[in-house]
Amino acid sequence: MKTNIPTIKKNISFALLVILSISCTNKNDDIDTSKNVPIKEDLIHGIVNEGNIDSYNALLFHYHTDISILPMAIYMSEQYNYGKACSDLFYLLYTDYDENTIQVDSMTREYMLYYLEKGINLNDTNSAWIMSKLYLTGTFVKKDSIMSKKTLMQVFSPDDVEKLYWPYILRHPKL
Repeated sequence: MKTNIPTIKKNISFALLVILSISCTNKNDDIDTSKNVPIKEDLIHGIVNEGNIDSYNALLFHYHTDISILPMAIYMSEQYNYGKACSDLFYLLYTDYDENTIQVDSMTREYMLYYLEKGINLNDTNSAWIMSKLYLTGTFVKKDSIMSKKTLMQVFSPDDVEKLYWPYILRHPKL
C-alpha cells in the first residue's frame, strides 16, 4: 500500500491548525485558570501604566491580605488621588500589624492617619468611616466623640449622619 505523503501532511497541518486556533481562542492571558484569579503582574501593569481603577480594585479584591500590594495603594493615592486607595492603605497596614499582634509604631501610625485624612479630603467614605471609629474608640488618636461625628459629616450629609451612620457607629465602634 502506497502512502500519500502530501495528503498526510495536509491532514496533520489541518489538525494542528484546528488545535492551535481552539487553544488560542480559549486562552486568557489575564486569568490564572487554575484558580480563576487575574495574574498579579497584569493588574499591576494596568495600575502603573494607565492608573486603571478596575485593575487596582481587582488586585485588592484578590490579594487583599497581601502586604506586598501596599505600593500600589500608595501609587494610586499619590499619582491619581484615588480616595479609596487611602482607606485601603490603612487596612493593609492595620491588618498586617493586627494579624502579627505587633504594636503599631508612631511613624506608621502617623502615616496611616495621614492617608485617612487625605482620603477624607478626597471624599472617600471609607476613610471617614474608619477615622470616625478611631476617634470613637481612642485608637491612634485621642478619644473624642464630637470629632468622630464631625469626621462623618465631612463626607456624608448631616441628616444622614444623624439618622443612619451615627446610631450604627455607636453600636459597632470597633474596626
